[in-house]
Order: sequence, then C-alpha cells, then structure tokens
Amino acid sequence: MPDSSARRLLAALLEQASIYELLLDRCQEDGVDASTLARLAQESRQRVAEIQAEVIDAIESGQGIRSESDSELQHQIAAARTRYQDAISSVVSHQGELLKSIEAVDEPADPGPVESPDPGQELAN
Repeated sequence: MPDSSARRLLAALLEQASIYELLLDRCQEDGVDASTLARLAQESRQRVAEIQAEVIDAIESGQGIRSESDSELQHQIAAARTRYQDAISSVVSHQGELLKSIEAVDEPADPGPVESPDPGQELAN
C-alpha cells in the first residue's frame, strides 16, 4: 500500500512541527529559565530525531512513497513540510533573540575610565 508510507510521512512532519511549536510556546513563557529551555530543546531534538529515523526506516524497508500517490496527500505533505520548516525557523530565531538578551544581561557595567598609576610617581618614591 503506497499511501501508508506517504501518510506516515505526513503524520511525522505534523508531529515534528508540533514538537517545535510547543518548544517555541515554552520559550515565550515568562519566567522560564535558560537551563529549562536548554533541556526542553534537547528533548525536542531527540524526539524529532527518533521520528525521522522511524520514517526513514519505513521508506527504506520497501514501503517507499510513490509519485502516483494521491495528489491531495502530496499537497498535505508539502504543507506539513512547510509548517515544520517554519516551526524550526521560529525556534532558531527566538533562540537568537534569547541569546542576545542573555548576553546583554551578562555584560558587565562600564566601570568608567580606569586610572593607571603614573610610572614616574613610582620612581620618585
């Protein structure tokens, strides 16, 4: 049944998009610390990798997706792929903004001009 692999691919893309969309939602919550976000990001990446491996195994085991699959199903797959890519892009963009805000908080305040000792004074004493 050629459509079974196509339907599995569609389900996998939708699940992966949902994982990253949930991660993005968590990133945007107030009060979520960086270590929690890092753990959530790692868990999300791990689950997505598992899903991708399952789909690749299914396709390679002879259940390949045929080009004559239902055109509506192909359209749904393309839309799901776009949703998945958009979710990844949004997470990456948000992570960049988050890193910039963390760097801004971590930068030490400018102490102002630092006076260095006058080497001539040391010699005079």
